[in-house]
Amino acid sequence: MSAVARGALPYQPRTLGLHELQAEDVYSFYSPKCGRLVRVIGLPRLLVALELEFDPSVEVFIERPRTLVVDQQEVEFSWWHRHRGGREHLTLVVRAPETVMGSGGRARHRQAEALLAAAEAARLPLRFVFEAEMPLRGARATNQFRLLPSVQGAHRLSSRQALRQRLLEVVSARERLRVDQIEQQLGGFSTADLSCGLADLIHSGEVGIDWDKPLGASSLTWRIES
Repeated sequence: MSAVARGALPYQPRTLGLHELQAEDVYSFYSPKCGRLVRVIGLPRLLVALELEFDPSVEVFIERPRTLVVDQQEVEFSWWHRHRGGREHLTLVVRAPETVMGSGGRARHRQAEALLAAAEAARLPLRFVFEAEMPLRGARATNQFRLLPSVQGAHRLSSRQALRQRLLEVVSARERLRVDQIEQQLGGFSTADLSCGLADLIHSGEVGIDWDKPLGASSLTWRIES
């Protein structure tokens, strides 16, 4: 999918200040989906960024999109994203000091009600992502980390479209196909190019994998019909 023009977006990412760049744990990556450099503070926000990057239903996302005043305090949201169908959401990554235990033993933001009310008044659906949940996403996050450079590389291939077409033909011919079987059938392409092409199709949601298992030569792939 082509990157969405910046002028067409309702928000622009707040630029990190010099103090943040010097004092915080900053992660940067080029987003093929957004067509620009994404820069975030902290591993939890990076993991959410990868989740949005590899969710084919998400059209575009923005880090640090806006703030809302809640109980006389300014709260900056972590992400805004828009789905292909037009639905928009805000995400707030909740740090451990901001978390309390709610009914049923479930974690909640200590200002959850006020935040939800403020977001509703602004007509912005809000979801919370808790830092404590991040370790549960280990295999998925590792796969996304591994695939991202290949997706980036695919966008630089002169043979990208031809490679995508051949990969789709091979994957569509069988219900399930291992990665090494794909490589055997497409021996005319280099292994590096095939890795990029397959990652490109996974990124676009045209080919599926089991995100919760380590990705390797024996991983199964399948065609996802739109």
